[in-house]
Amino acid sequence: MYRRLSLQIISLALLIVFASSLAAYSLLEAGYEPYIETYGLGNYVGTTDARSSAMGGANTSGGLRALDAINNPANLANLETGFGAQLNFGIMRDNDRRSMPLYSFFDEYVDETTYANNSNWYDEATVGAYYRMQLSRLGFAVSLNYTPRVNFDANYEEDVRNKEGSDNNGYPKILAFNSIESEGAIRATSLMLAGNINDVSVFDQIALGIEIAMYEGEHNRTKKIVWSDDARLAVQNFELPDYYEKMEREFSGTGFKLGLNANFAERYSVGFAFTPKTELSVDYKFDGVEYDVDDYVMPSRIRFGVQYRPQNIMETYFNVDMEIVNWSDVEDNYDDVFNFYIGVEHKIFMTMPIRLGFRYETNPIDNIAMPTYTCGTGFQVYGPVWFDFSMEYSHRKYQAQDLFPNSYYNDENYAESASYSSQLWEYDVPEDRDESDKVDETFLKFQTALSVTF
Repeated sequence: MYRRLSLQIISLALLIVFASSLAAYSLLEAGYEPYIETYGLGNYVGTTDARSSAMGGANTSGGLRALDAINNPANLANLETGFGAQLNFGIMRDNDRRSMPLYSFFDEYVDETTYANNSNWYDEATVGAYYRMQLSRLGFAVSLNYTPRVNFDANYEEDVRNKEGSDNNGYPKILAFNSIESEGAIRATSLMLAGNINDVSVFDQIALGIEIAMYEGEHNRTKKIVWSDDARLAVQNFELPDYYEKMEREFSGTGFKLGLNANFAERYSVGFAFTPKTELSVDYKFDGVEYDVDDYVMPSRIRFGVQYRPQNIMETYFNVDMEIVNWSDVEDNYDDVFNFYIGVEHKIFMTMPIRLGFRYETNPIDNIAMPTYTCGTGFQVYGPVWFDFSMEYSHRKYQAQDLFPNSYYNDENYAESASYSSQLWEYDVPEDRDESDKVDETFLKFQTALSVTF
């Protein structure tokens, strides 16, 4: 009965993942800035393991699953001996609400009015396998992983409407459809090696690890403004040209990561991981024309972690991580940031834990903070098979320039269209806004994982 119920839960979770495979994420990192050299940093994929995700992503100082080694390859030394594998699925819902200032008839500020509200889904999958052996005091581990490291997926849609009829309980007509579609990812096929030695002075175990990663990926971004049939009908004597641009990037290169893990006093562990600056070559096209651009730079990262295991009847883990990301490696005007990760796992039953966590990350361009709250659990399905589940909630607010400046819809931009604006706009022809938009963005992410050792 219990086994049948567990399998049903897993099947349902996997079904939800596959059914929700519409890709979308945040425009803030996906990139819409008009600079060829930096066309989108991308959304960095942090934790790719459901257990660590539920604990705020704090796993530098130790882990129990194969994919815990993504942040620190030395964590391979903490895994069970023998063969092991893990399959992790994640989906994220991004809700992007954009508002602009609203003024009264006397040009007095009234409130912020929402003009676009995009809600989309993003998905990812990660797989890893390892083998570990322990010979007396010495141990050795090797793993192979396929993981997304940077994601460029994003979708944005916006309607441009006339004011006509809005004062008479009418609904303004749509004049144009704006959209930004961004898709792609940088993925890593990585080989990890780790070695450990036990009973060294005050340390129960010291482990060193290295990751060698081969990166490949692509990023395609399309920006469009398409006039509606109503707009074309209103100005039959003038041609309304649609706007279309497409950017394409392909990435390739190699990188590596170093890790250290040490256990001492039976109840403490410390971890350290260093990822040097990585430069990937880029093949770049804009509207089908090739350009020479700088390499895509992944910034260097330094990460510290501490784990404490109190002497409880029920097993408990407290993890705290701090990360320094040197974004100045990418652009001199970007700020280096500090990220923090905190998590706890406490078993309420012998085989079923409750996990809680918190992390605090900062965007390098505008120092926009994004706090994230996490939770989750897991259970033993049968024998060596484990199922883990996590949920994350994030929220941030920031200001950004209008993605589609209003001046495009002003007929003065077109030499031979002298006065069609009077046929499109009931009032003044729109001008570019000086004020920034206010963006209110929320994320809801779920991850499920199956792990097995034998």
